[in-house]
Amino acid sequence: MKARSFARRWPVAVVLLLLARPAIAQVTTGSILGTVRDAAGAEVPGAVVTITEQGKGTSTTYQTDPSGSYVAPFLIPGTYEISVDLQGFKKYLRRGVVLQVNQRARVDVSLEIGTLTETTNVDALAPLVKEDSSDVGEVIEERAIKELPLNGRNFATLVYLTPGITPGQAGENLSGASTFNPRGASNFNALGHHANSNAWLVDGIDNNEYTFNTVIVTPSVESVREFKVLAGTFSAEFGRGAGVVSVSTKSGNNDFHGTAFEYYRNDVWDARNFFARPAPVPKPKLRRNQYGAALSGPLKIPGFYDGRNRTFFFVDYSGLDETRGQVFVNTVPTARTRLGDFSDFRRPNGQLITIYDPLTTRLNPNYNPSLPVSSTNPRIIRDPFPGNIIPANRLNPVGLKVASIYPLPNGPNPGSNFDNYTSTVDRKVNDDNFAIRVDHKAGEKDSFFARWSWGSFKLDA
Repeated sequence: MKARSFARRWPVAVVLLLLARPAIAQVTTGSILGTVRDAAGAEVPGAVVTITEQGKGTSTTYQTDPSGSYVAPFLIPGTYEISVDLQGFKKYLRRGVVLQVNQRARVDVSLEIGTLTETTNVDALAPLVKEDSSDVGEVIEERAIKELPLNGRNFATLVYLTPGITPGQAGENLSGASTFNPRGASNFNALGHHANSNAWLVDGIDNNEYTFNTVIVTPSVESVREFKVLAGTFSAEFGRGAGVVSVSTKSGNNDFHGTAFEYYRNDVWDARNFFARPAPVPKPKLRRNQYGAALSGPLKIPGFYDGRNRTFFFVDYSGLDETRGQVFVNTVPTARTRLGDFSDFRRPNGQLITIYDPLTTRLNPNYNPSLPVSSTNPRIIRDPFPGNIIPANRLNPVGLKVASIYPLPNGPNPGSNFDNYTSTVDRKVNDDNFAIRVDHKAGEKDSFFARWSWGSFKLDA
């Protein structure tokens, strides 16, 4: 059997232009908000709040309203610096505010009386408390994605770190064990719901395949910054799903970063499959090679454009080439049974299986209708073939040709009638994924990003 799956994703910029809505942006971005007060607790209007992404050096300024409140929406997850300036008060500066995907981080500010040449530095505070959203979920951060062991480098298996999330049914279509979704498991039960009722998002874009509801584009571990798993209660902006996995991909910053990896596994040290044929027959083959690379930084064109503090890129490629021998134990007709000789056609317990002549089928003259039909009171009777052998003149030539197509038994007991043929078939997988993302700060209030993802998956089994 040969199964093929192919996925392509068009530039996200086109989708954002056609479906530009704040609700979509909020799914993959975050917001920083708060209230600015003076030392006496009174709201401070007109204060200038500057939000700076520390890695990129990009910043946006806001002004507090008459109630002293500010909101910085549509921020890409990252680490931010917040500064507040107002004449008559010391400058407020807080670094290291980590904003997660779909988070509304509240940072309230208390200004001290002084001059702008003086600065109030806030270096460490208690973790931000979520006061502006009732969503129930868990953010799986980049550190966990990088450092926790991932069999097959499938980030989706980390959803089980979230309370209320349990593994889906083993061996079903979304488990990674079938030809419909062999790239890796994408099934989980959110608070007991079906695995195929979940929703997958990448940078706010729907990433669901609508036949089995698995993922279309599988971002590599290198390209995933973090993702949030929502279960039970979440905002209507997510649209649907018993559970929602919202993935935020990485972007570049002012420093160049590059990674490369390769994982190789073979059968040299593997034990022989219990059901495989013994030596000298070679043991089932295993050749698994998983590799890739990623590069990010400011977009620079020497002598033409310097994108520091303005334009950034992230590009990555990941591939998988695997050949895995699969062992199958089947039943094929023996040399005697394919010619009609069932004289030794026995069950595994040694009981002879009787072969009856269908042309002798007739009503049982001794049938007792007052008693239930049973092996001792049959309604229909037939005569067995003499010696349990079908005469040669009763064998259909077409049936003989079909029976000759089957291979002869090769098991440890060639005379066995059941589970007598063992075969090893190579299952070959070729998986390639490529993605590029560009972030651009167009102005004081405007920024955007575009991402293009491409994937090609081929399975021969």
